[in-house]
Amino acid sequence: MSLKKRGSKIVIAVIALMAGSLGVFSVHANPPKNDPYFQLNALIDVGQPRRAAPTFRSHLASNPSDHAARTGLARALSAMNRCDEALIHMEKARASTSWTAKASHSEAVCHLRNGRYSEAIAAWEEALFMNPQFLPARYELTRLLIREGDFEAATKQLEKIEWQSHRSHRADILRVEMAILQARSPWVFWEELRDSVDSTSSDQAHQQVSYLEGLLWLAEGDPVQAEASFGRAIKAMSAHDNAVIFRAEAIRRMGFPEDAKEIAFRRTLRNSPFLIPVRARILADLGDLQGAREALESSPSPNEIESLASRWYVARVAGEPTQELQDSWNLLNRSAGARLEALIPLE
Repeated sequence: MSLKKRGSKIVIAVIALMAGSLGVFSVHANPPKNDPYFQLNALIDVGQPRRAAPTFRSHLASNPSDHAARTGLARALSAMNRCDEALIHMEKARASTSWTAKASHSEAVCHLRNGRYSEAIAAWEEALFMNPQFLPARYELTRLLIREGDFEAATKQLEKIEWQSHRSHRADILRVEMAILQARSPWVFWEELRDSVDSTSSDQAHQQVSYLEGLLWLAEGDPVQAEASFGRAIKAMSAHDNAVIFRAEAIRRMGFPEDAKEIAFRRTLRNSPFLIPVRARILADLGDLQGAREALESSPSPNEIESLASRWYVARVAGEPTQELQDSWNLLNRSAGARLEALIPLE
């Protein structure tokens, strides 16, 4: 959905609220406590969508107009990375009173995975319009704004996250990520994050400290230190795909593409914006330039930072002209923390 179209929906909602349609708006913002699918939705919230999806699907089959079941099924499918089907159900459920901030958040996640960044931003903005206190949506929106180089908007969202979460590492994590892309002394921000994490902090907080440390070592051109950091991140939280993917990238840069391939081509890895670019570099190092090109052609976001870097890398390995890709990279004006030259294979 375009930003303009989604924006018109928000305007309509505001008009409805001003006209006194408080009941409809409250349903959209916060599901009622007597929601018959409360327990099923709770399963999705705690990371068990596969337990919820069959029941939602069964209820929807017997009653196609049950929009609450359709919305729940769409959320479950999104969490299961079955976004094509999820988006079909979301489009049908959007106009109903069962549409929630969490549903819009799930829609944004699908758009992100499919490389539709403007749609993802619009969906997260809609989620926050419906529920300004919904911190996961604000966190993911801020992360995407950083990746897109909209640092001014990202900073405003960061300030809101800090105001909303008194004991959270979310803002610290995002500040490190933004500093990496802006080349603003990222180690200083990382040290602040590390110092704020103690023995009582969550596994995710410890994982993020090591993961971001790995990214910083990669930017410094030290894949050995990076690989060790990503290893600690995986030990803290094994299900974090990006740590696994970038560990493979570090091993590739160390000169071991076969070992990197064993890691990066695992079927258990879910859809990540970094997976295809890293796989393409590994294939290029192994001499499979055709496979590398085919991988990049399947990328939903060919001009995203990592994808563009891999396109440049594959062209360089193949001995093809790279100036146009280099110019595109420079025009992004957000690549200071990830130099293209760092991707050259070791001699």
